Amino acid sequence: MEVITSMVEDLIHIRPATRQDASLAGQLVHLSMGPSAELFFANERRSIDESIAWLFEQDAGRFGHSLGNVAEWKGNAVGLLVSFRSADLMGLSLAAGWPMLRLLGARGIFRLMRTLAVTGLESEAGAGEYYISNIAVLPEFQGRGIGSALLRYADHMARTRRLKKCSLIVSMQNDEARRLYERHGYREVRSIHYRTGDGVLDHTHMVKSLVQVQVRRSHR
Repeated sequence: MEVITSMVEDLIHIRPATRQDASLAGQLVHLSMGPSAELFFANERRSIDESIAWLFEQDAGRFGHSLGNVAEWKGNAVGLLVSFRSADLMGLSLAAGWPMLRLLGARGIFRLMRTLAVTGLESEAGAGEYYISNIAVLPEFQGRGIGSALLRYADHMARTRRLKKCSLIVSMQNDEARRLYERHGYREVRSIHYRTGDGVLDHTHMVKSLVQVQVRRSHR
């Protein structure tokens, strides 16, 4: 386990996620995805939160607990980071296929595949990036530096994998999150559009160069 400190001393602790964090993951992955969660997880058997929690507990590819890290505030689990190398995105998405079929059924998988055929799995991240698939903090614990601590932890994870960029996608309507990412050095690269039966969900792909950060620090 690793302790990450911020301006609030030792109140934030980041640890690897476990199956026992599934319920929290259901809430936070849903929160991070916003309306697009309906596109991926809506089914007649479980709520969206329950569906995500089940996949997390099953360690289902890109939705699995082995890719997650949990932020604790004063011992309470309140934040989540799900991240991995962009080079692993396709393989992790395919690994989630069978669990998703069990969850959604044939009709749900057909609907999802039809959407992904338009959007494209590869469009989420570019080559050589450390991809933040999901990052969120429970609403009642936001504004305490927990999201920033998780972003710094993603930087650390990227460097340990010898990657020079971190990336994520965020809804164009989520101004607060975009401002947070910009403060941490993320810049908009391109737009991504998820086409649904109800219209288009607009997102932006943001990238942070870790090389530039290292260069600036070396001149201090």
